[in-house]
Amino acid sequence: MASSQDYTSMPWSMRSAFDTVTASSVSPYVRLDAQDKDNAALIRQLADSHDKHKKYEARLAKLNVEMRKQIQDLQLARKAKKLDTRETRIKEEDERITMERQELEDARFAFHGSQTEFDGSASIFQDHATDTEDDDRTAPNLLFYRTPNTNKLFEVTDRANFDKYLLPISFEDMNSHHMELLRRHDYYGGCMDCIWIAGQADFIEQGLMAKSDVPHLYDIEHPKNPECAGMNARYLFTRAAMCQIYKPEWNIRLDDRCFDFNALAVPRFQKNKPFRMAYAKAEALVQSSFWKDFI
Repeated sequence: MASSQDYTSMPWSMRSAFDTVTASSVSPYVRLDAQDKDNAALIRQLADSHDKHKKYEARLAKLNVEMRKQIQDLQLARKAKKLDTRETRIKEEDERITMERQELEDARFAFHGSQTEFDGSASIFQDHATDTEDDDRTAPNLLFYRTPNTNKLFEVTDRANFDKYLLPISFEDMNSHHMELLRRHDYYGGCMDCIWIAGQADFIEQGLMAKSDVPHLYDIEHPKNPECAGMNARYLFTRAAMCQIYKPEWNIRLDDRCFDFNALAVPRFQKNKPFRMAYAKAEALVQSSFWKDFI
């Protein structure tokens, strides 16, 4: 605390009587008499007040420093939270992309023994003569574009079903060039239908085609309807996969391609497509049908 003498000449001390002539040369203030009882009390009050204000200013300065530090810490925390959120989103997006890529890879390579490699540089056209020289009927033209390894997609190597069951076609006929040509037409015709249907659906969304131009997209009973195709595809291939595991004698498919359940699963990013929606619904149907027959 300041001493009493510090307050005896302050502006609030009592003024002396002076005239205007001597105002310029005489101080407008006079020192308080510290010995005076009233003045001593006033000086103590002023000193106490001054001390309190100094302490108050010190507390304000400290609070200001602490507040600035809190504001800085809060700003840093917000920045750190934004960075963490961004990092989490990036990580989730990377995981989503990785899962989608994995699903595509699983679907692509799930057909055991039937993977094909297309080499556009090798274009081999083959013509196979028929053994019907004594027949009056005209032999069909068996020319087709054979790319490397595509023949594996249409060849049958397992004779088990042909030897075990009385089927309307023999193992030799199944591997004939006539049958290969027929299966090639059906297989690649289906590929063309899929491409056209997907394109037509995009054209409808973009307003480039009227719904009346593609009635099969909305007629569930039409064989080219995506939902109809999805139901049939899931039913046929899921049942074949279940037969292969639980009841091999029921599996009388005439080709060797095997479909596992990973390949038959619906990719997460295609769940809202009409084909996949119907495809997913058919799972319960085929499961119920199979186990009913199985019992």
